[in-house]
Amino acid sequence: MAFASSSSLPSAAMFPISFLPTNEKLTRANFPSWKAQVLSALRGYQLAGYIHPEAQSPSPFLAPEKGKEDSKEPPKPNPEYDAWVAKDQMVLNYLLSNMSKEILGQVNQEITVSGAWRALEKMFSSFSRAESFPRAWLWL
Repeated sequence: MAFASSSSLPSAAMFPISFLPTNEKLTRANFPSWKAQVLSALRGYQLAGYIHPEAQSPSPFLAPEKGKEDSKEPPKPNPEYDAWVAKDQMVLNYLLSNMSKEILGQVNQEITVSGAWRALEKMFSSFSRAESFPRAWLWL
């Protein structure tokens, strides 16, 4: 049986995204386990870079060719931009569809997945700090 070379196989990120849902929607009580499931799915589809805090889309337009910077031609669309936005929105949809209504209401104004992820990290880091203080007093 002959196997295709790895260069002839499409990358995982080129397949339509059909993530499996997480075991439970994100609530205030299950962020660590929810996060582990989400990160595993994103890494498996080679899309974890979209949640990076510094993730940015490519320019919507291609840079003008050298010597044509002053041309009156309209800018040419960058094909990588549309592909990037589409993947970003699919990952954002995956996150939003795996959140409880309570959490969804806190991040549904974010327009990129990195913005939503940043909001979640901020929300849950403050919860863990706020909860750690009262619990520490129980042990005194």
